[in-house]
Amino acid sequence: MIESEINSTALVLYSESELAYTPAAESLRTALCLGASDIFATVASLFIAAGVHRVLTRANVATVIPAVALVVCCFMAAGLYPGVCMNPVDELRRTTTSLTLALLSLWSATFLLHDLSPSRVMYALGYFVALVFVPVSRTVVRTLFARCSWWGSPVAILGFGATGKLLFETLKREPRIGLKPVAVLD
Repeated sequence: MIESEINSTALVLYSESELAYTPAAESLRTALCLGASDIFATVASLFIAAGVHRVLTRANVATVIPAVALVVCCFMAAGLYPGVCMNPVDELRRTTTSLTLALLSLWSATFLLHDLSPSRVMYALGYFVALVFVPVSRTVVRTLFARCSWWGSPVAILGFGATGKLLFETLKREPRIGLKPVAVLD
């Protein structure tokens, strides 16, 4: 944002050098952090499920990679990346629906392919573990990185009346929302 382009009634919160970033790269970093968290949580859920069922030797790359790939694809299709400004209830609903779709698809595929390996049990148990572990891991990642300058998306607030001030204060106070106010225009 160049200062000559700024309206005289605008309140600039950051200098021009601080705004010299690429929002796409920041959005990608945010999505990658949440994606890594989801992959970790899915893999850990499947290995925990395998350990519970005492089939740890069956939890190999051939059973974990399809699950991770399908879960990440379902999360992308559900709009869970970059995960900025999403209502927690909506995020939980989308996460649950995506996990259900992904792991039920894998479980059904092993059934239809007449694969009698314990991987079906691992996928079923992994689903229930992932229902808890994935949202918790996303919350931990969001809490850890919310204060980082690259986390979230930059926004400009239009109007600095009582509502604009309240919005600005809320966004500054709650960085986990993922919206970083960079300018306030009156």
